[in-house]
Amino acid sequence: MLLRLRLRSVIESRSSGLLGQRDDWAWWSRIRASLIAVAIVGLAVPTALSVPTPALAQDRQFAYVTNSDSDTVSVIDVATNTVTNTITVGDNPQGVAISPDSTRAYVVNGGDDNVSVIDTATGTVIATVGVGDFPFGVAVSPDGTRVYVTNYLTNDVSVIDAASNTVINTIQVEQNPVGVVFTPDGTRAYVANSGGTTVSVINVASSTVIDSVTVQSNPAGLDITPSGAFVYATNLNSDSVSVINTATNTAIATILVGLNPVGVAVSLDGTRAYVTCSLSNAVFVIDTATNTVINTIQVGGSPVGVAVSRDGTRVYVANQVNDNVSVISTATNAVTNTITVGDTPFDVAFGQFEGQAPVPGGRGKRRSDQNTTDRSPSRRPDEFTRQDREPRMSARHDRHTRHRGGNNSYTGYSGSHIDAEILFQDRPSKKRRSR
Repeated sequence: MLLRLRLRSVIESRSSGLLGQRDDWAWWSRIRASLIAVAIVGLAVPTALSVPTPALAQDRQFAYVTNSDSDTVSVIDVATNTVTNTITVGDNPQGVAISPDSTRAYVVNGGDDNVSVIDTATGTVIATVGVGDFPFGVAVSPDGTRVYVTNYLTNDVSVIDAASNTVINTIQVEQNPVGVVFTPDGTRAYVANSGGTTVSVINVASSTVIDSVTVQSNPAGLDITPSGAFVYATNLNSDSVSVINTATNTAIATILVGLNPVGVAVSLDGTRAYVTCSLSNAVFVIDTATNTVINTIQVGGSPVGVAVSRDGTRVYVANQVNDNVSVISTATNAVTNTITVGDTPFDVAFGQFEGQAPVPGGRGKRRSDQNTTDRSPSRRPDEFTRQDREPRMSARHDRHTRHRGGNNSYTGYSGSHIDAEILFQDRPSKKRRSR
């Protein structure tokens, strides 16, 4: 993704020739010079979808967008498609998830190893929870009691108690976890391990890994169908999406999409899956009945985060290159609006508010003033510089003295999320290029 944090595994595999033509800076230069050319277009356009319109759709919806290089969250009023609030959070925010009752937003700050907890009614940060090393993805359990955070460098998942905003458990998974999603019944969670070819299956009650599903290269984004029967996983370096049967925990289908699939979001009726392909500058639409691509929608530069609105009528896509969000109509599969947000938008999540909007103008407290829960153990010392392992990282991260790395996606509330949202490109950061 435009995210300048490249995963070790991606760097190593590209340098070893595993990815063929994608192993050097020249490749990215060619892609950047021909963005339109690499987009896959011309697929058949599906007929209009029937979209559920639940009663709560009459309430006001807001989209929360993390801006990685602005250290902020943009709050979009879905009714007007305008930014109504900008909330300051921690360093390099990545994934975002909203609680089922929409009272809290959880923002993962990759540069600070913590999670900002936002009171959505006031638009302020009310707590900061220390987690593992370079947290990336986040998901809230369907009952709202637990928050799962993937920690890219420590290969584990922090379990946060939502009532106390404290870490109550840490679950070891496999290499470089990023995307995470709960089953609708809350009994299991699926975690994409981007450093390999697996998705870990966690038993929520016991906080243990009970299975590992083999998919394709570098799984990142995850989402699950409303019935809980299937998980869709994007595979960054295979240009594909794996379909996991949750009854057997096996991959039953592989769908070829565009270049560097990152995020995925399943529609509320479960008939469509929307996949962002960052190097194709497009969203690929999958018919979940046949597991085939039925449409390709051109959006902005380097799309990563994707989420379906809670009334099911629109899809919101975070475009990192353009610092904006594309709004897609699910009825026509066409972009109907573009919204300017902060610098390098990464993830998107939706909140529902009963007849009222969050208080505008709220700003997060400065990190030194926040209610901070220190994680244990304490941060490890720097083993070597970030430049040694991850060249061309964000200029913002170069200010830190210890090694970090990663990028990802998120999954939240039982149906739509922008999971995964991880895109590993060899692009210099905007801040560095502006200097």
